Amino acid sequence: DLDLVVLGDVQKAARLAALKALLSEAPSGARDGVLLDMAKAAQDAGDLPAAALAWEDLSASADGAVRSLAELGQAAILTKTGDTAKALQILEKARGTASKPFLLAIDRQMAVTAEAAGDLKAALTGYERMKAESSMQNMSYIDSKIEALRAKIEAGGQKSNG
Repeated sequence: DLDLVVLGDVQKAARLAALKALLSEAPSGARDGVLLDMAKAAQDAGDLPAAALAWEDLSASADGAVRSLAELGQAAILTKTGDTAKALQILEKARGTASKPFLLAIDRQMAVTAEAAGDLKAALTGYERMKAESSMQNMSYIDSKIEALRAKIEAGGQKSNG
């Protein structure tokens, strides 16, 4: 029913507005939690610029696992909005500070984002890092992606985002 869809959209927007208001009053210890909720609420409401901003604010204020999560979230939103160059910059920066459990997710997102953007060398780097640092079940898939990307690069298929 269309009425339920519209009502759901109104509720999502109202939730996002309430979280924005809460953020301005939240004690410093609760700020990261509110930003995390804001990012999710903005995504649910389809407000990608607000989601990107919340993820960016969270990555600036948080550390450790929460920062890595925020950087992954921000990069995903930037990719959805077509800003793959900035998404790849964020992922590369995130990789430098992330703990080992996040490296596979960062490398996977980097590889997929770069490949979709036509940045074959960055995609190859992402897949090679995935292979070097993990013991994934589907290693043959990663190997095939690496071989295919190397062949495309050798054939002159590299496109640059710069």
